[in-house]
Amino acid sequence: MWFSESTGHMLGAWLGASAGVLMGTHGALTGLLLPRGKGKRVVLSAILVFLAAGTLSLGTGLYALLTGQPYHVWYPFMLVGGILLLVEGPAWFGVRTLYRQVELDRMARK
Repeated sequence: MWFSESTGHMLGAWLGASAGVLMGTHGALTGLLLPRGKGKRVVLSAILVFLAAGTLSLGTGLYALLTGQPYHVWYPFMLVGGILLLVEGPAWFGVRTLYRQVELDRMARK
């Protein structure tokens, strides 16, 4: 067993809260910058970081599950990783498309 049940609960709470705050901040930043066509590199890079963190977390959870770790070990990793991938995966395509549209609109006005 990698860690105790109480540590698993605490880890899940901290991972989930941290991911939620960071993703919420990123969403607000995207809402401010995207309509102006600003910050494309920062916004898209942050999404890639979230996707990498989600993949790492989900992979850790799958490894823990496959090696017979108890529920409180694998579940927090799989939950946070799954949420990151399910939210940020489609966001990558949507945000990238919207940045392209903003750029096309700006070029059409010139």
